[in-house]
Amino acid sequence: MGKDRIQLITLNYRNTPVEDREKLALDDELKRRLRELINDEIKEVVYLFTCNRVEFYLFGGEGSKIKLKEFIGDLKDREVASLIDKGEHLFEKDAVIHAFRVASSLDSMVLGEPQIVGQFKSAFEEARSLNLTGPVLNNLFTKAITVSKKIRSKTAIGEAPLSVSHAACDLAERVFGEFDKCLVLLIGAGEMAELAATYLKDRGVKGLIVINRTFERAVELAEKLGAVAKPFDRLKDALVEADIVISSTSASGFIITKRVMEEVMRLRRNRPMFLIDIAVPRDIEREVEDLENVYLYDVDDLEAVVEENRRRREKEVHKAMLIIEEEVEVFWRWYENQEVYSLIADIRNWAEEIRLKEMQKTLSKLKNLGEEERIRESIDALTKALTNKLLHPLMSYAKEEIARNNPHKVYHILRDIFKGGGNENKNRN
Repeated sequence: MGKDRIQLITLNYRNTPVEDREKLALDDELKRRLRELINDEIKEVVYLFTCNRVEFYLFGGEGSKIKLKEFIGDLKDREVASLIDKGEHLFEKDAVIHAFRVASSLDSMVLGEPQIVGQFKSAFEEARSLNLTGPVLNNLFTKAITVSKKIRSKTAIGEAPLSVSHAACDLAERVFGEFDKCLVLLIGAGEMAELAATYLKDRGVKGLIVINRTFERAVELAEKLGAVAKPFDRLKDALVEADIVISSTSASGFIITKRVMEEVMRLRRNRPMFLIDIAVPRDIEREVEDLENVYLYDVDDLEAVVEENRRRREKEVHKAMLIIEEEVEVFWRWYENQEVYSLIADIRNWAEEIRLKEMQKTLSKLKNLGEEERIRESIDALTKALTNKLLHPLMSYAKEEIARNNPHKVYHILRDIFKGGGNENKNRN
């Protein structure tokens, strides 16, 4: 009896270019065909596809990778199937550690990003709904998701934002605390500025104003953001209204100077104002930050914040890996016991097959038993009792060794007995 193992084939941003990973994308119809993979060689499978990785989690025998390549060749073609060889093939504990790292976003391109655990969970739920999983991968994925939550709660791996737009929003939050009374002014239509405005809107700002040199573009963006569009010549009035300003134009010179802001702050009666200058070259004169209650950050400032946040996240990796190491051992104890219990069930099934076969041979040689059901039942009970008594020393030994935390030792002894005695006897019968 060959040993089934946890296996993982991963093609990710480190070892396979995106143009190759894209070829392994499976639509809903092809995902349903994954059921064809389940056979004597592959017992369980989960398929994970994200923008940064394609992964096949398998529980099966030595030929699982070959079977997967054949299957992909049937679904796509041989050239696409050959891409499987580009991936890293991990086994047993290495595969478990990788699964926990992926679910916890320690293997992500952006360390600590929160999206992966949702993608990981969705892949598992989809596989389970298609009856592609069994006890091993069910437990592996459930445990990995639990580990991810534990790492989120016990470390700061996902707390510090790693995008300029997110960092800008977090800095604004430090100034104002709550956003429900803040009005945001978006100047220009740059992608990062739009993203920052979207984040602020999601955090509950009072309203958004969009100003652009091309008014039609301002209207278009305002409709997208649920904002109010204003012409560029109303910039000073909008500055007086706004509490948070995000500027990202392609102007060749400053559109907001210290002199303009002095008048704006006088009209605002010196209420705090937060300015984010994401333009290159800059839109806002640096001396503006000298004014009281004016907080100005440009791209360099925000990049410095992002870099500091990245270092903070990296410091949390060690804490996260300690949690993973501990949880891998918990899973592994279950997994090794599961292997032994599965093998014990195989041995019991083998013994029961022999018992029934031998009983039938005996009954067929006895005459005049046609209506004597009681005798048949007695022989059945006798052979069951004999089988259980013969297996009892073996089963007792197995339980004792499992209790002593020696499942690996038990597995190999029982497997050798099953191979040496069980299969020979089965063949002879």
